[in-house]
Amino acid sequence: MKTREKNIKTLIIRLPGAVALAITLILPGSAPLWAESPLRAAALPPFDRVYQQSLRTMQSEARAVGLRIDTDIDVLVTTATSHVLLATIDGFENIRLDPNGPNEFDFGFVNVTGLGQLPDGYYRMHYVVDFRFPENAFVFLINAQGQVFTYPIEIMDELHPELGPRKGLTSEGHNTAVGCHMAMGDGSVRYISISIAQ
Repeated sequence: MKTREKNIKTLIIRLPGAVALAITLILPGSAPLWAESPLRAAALPPFDRVYQQSLRTMQSEARAVGLRIDTDIDVLVTTATSHVLLATIDGFENIRLDPNGPNEFDFGFVNVTGLGQLPDGYYRMHYVVDFRFPENAFVFLINAQGQVFTYPIEIMDELHPELGPRKGLTSEGHNTAVGCHMAMGDGSVRYISISIAQ
């Protein structure tokens, strides 16, 4: 019998007072951050409710700044006081970047708490990339207050282009990497990422 792999991710819910509750979410259809044993089916409803609440909040915040996001969010938690929620903008997978010229596009919408110099809140991710001059590529993180934070971009060839356009959220050491796997006009896929220090 084949076993089916599930994506296990963690979200910390802040409760009144000094108590924090760590909840593990099973998120189908997104790239895994790490693998763990599947949870009992009886435990799924509370996790589903937390996921749906987070998603509704993300969608409402995105609409407030004129964006529509998809129904799949990646959740990364590093400590009881920090987290990242990442969703992609509807239709991002249809974008085809020009390998021979400048590109400017919105990719995702992210909620950040307790990371680096970023004030806690929701951010639109607006990329400016010219693959002829990759050292000059950057992304604007723009929040609802109109504050703009600029991060340099790292560009790499995609190791698994057959997986197509998608988002990526990983943590290594003291850095959280927020990445996008974007389709190019020449049929290739490139991985574009930014690193946010914890």
